[in-house]
Amino acid sequence: MQANRKLYIPLCIIKVVKTMTKIENIRKWIKNKAGVSPIIAIILMVAITVVLAATIYVWVSGFGGGGGEALSMSVSQIGNAELRGTGTAKGYYANFTVTALSGNASYSNLRILVGSTNLGTGPATSLTNGTWTREGGTYIQAGDVIEIRMASNPVGQTLQIISTESGSVICSTTIR
Repeated sequence: MQANRKLYIPLCIIKVVKTMTKIENIRKWIKNKAGVSPIIAIILMVAITVVLAATIYVWVSGFGGGGGEALSMSVSQIGNAELRGTGTAKGYYANFTVTALSGNASYSNLRILVGSTNLGTGPATSLTNGTWTREGGTYIQAGDVIEIRMASNPVGQTLQIISTESGSVICSTTIR
């Protein structure tokens, strides 16, 4: 048993020395390795900084509360509200021209109220107490004409145009 022990200890020492030699060789190899040239290192650092700054800018700009401009509109009434039509088309009609607009919205994202009467969302909504239609494209533009029809006389009531996206009143005027 003693003979085996005497043989085992030198073998352990040899393995430790070989391992230490390997570690020392790795250290020398790493120490002798040439790094990236200073010019390349600076270019890489600047590129990484620019990419990081652009990423942070894009990420933070998303927290701006919508990022678009608020929608607002001005309308002017064409003439006075008048009773016209026959049968189911009979009612009080009032026409309004969009005179100014900021922002971008489609007609399908509008809700019109006359007083407390909801004329619905989107054009050509048919309700018993009123409807509204428009002349123009899909999106609101200055010069478009909005026509409302009410079963009862709307004169003196407030016309409110509301954005269904934000829920805010984008235009308000008194019908004459």
